[in-house]
Amino acid sequence: MSAALVSRMLAAMPLPALFVGDEARIVAANDAAGHILGHGLVGRHYVTALRQPAALEAIEQVLAGKSAARTRFLGRDGGEETIYDLRCA
Repeated sequence: MSAALVSRMLAAMPLPALFVGDEARIVAANDAAGHILGHGLVGRHYVTALRQPAALEAIEQVLAGKSAARTRFLGRDGGEETIYDLRCA
């Protein structure tokens, strides 16, 4: 799947979403993810963007070929703290 196609798919999603590639780097992220995690996500290692142990563990589980994972992610949406339901597949 091309990075351009992944970017278009993520852009259509209203909630924050990002795609981590085989080299553990963020290949694509939508604007909602950039709003929560900061812009310039593409190309960064996912650890430097997320920095929450539960989120990192969920991603590592999926990258290791195990089943999909689900956890919570605490973010800031504007001035408010928001808890996101993080799903990794």
